[in-house]
Amino acid sequence: GAMVLYRLKAEVGAEVVNGALKKMIDLYKFQSQPYPRSTDFLKILREAAGPAHDALITDLFEKITLYELAAKVPKVKKRADGKFDVSFEVVAKKFHADGKGKETEAPLTENVAIGVFATDPTKSEFKREDVIAYELRPLKTGTQTVSFITDKAPKFVAVDPYSIWIDRDDKDNVIAAEAPAS
Repeated sequence: GAMVLYRLKAEVGAEVVNGALKKMIDLYKFQSQPYPRSTDFLKILREAAGPAHDALITDLFEKITLYELAAKVPKVKKRADGKFDVSFEVVAKKFHADGKGKETEAPLTENVAIGVFATDPTKSEFKREDVIAYELRPLKTGTQTVSFITDKAPKFVAVDPYSIWIDRDDKDNVIAAEAPAS
């Protein structure tokens, strides 16, 4: 549940989510039968988020949606201007599961968090200032290369570094970057 709400907040914004929750409370506070249901909240949330987020809401609340995300083959190269070209492969897959454990691969065309870091974002010593670059990037099913130009050489690169997407194995999301090639 927490992962779903964090992702919802990241993609539609805290104002939209909080506004939908407030509207739900205002509409149903002190009400007895019929009691509000989760579908009542989803109707309010869809209205607040708009049609652009309909597929996201379906994946988060109406389906069992799982991901396989992995970062691979990081490359860091120092440029003549002192900046760094950073690239790495991201392998991405999406699955829908039924309630009995049967999984079916689904097409993935979503914005997913990608980042470049000075320290490992999964460790307790990680601080906000260790983020060199972080943004949602469009990913599709399969292997793709993502690239950044940064002011600092990263030590780690990652896909979904904060484990917001429900990934079956998030141990391969963060990978150490090589020392920059000149």
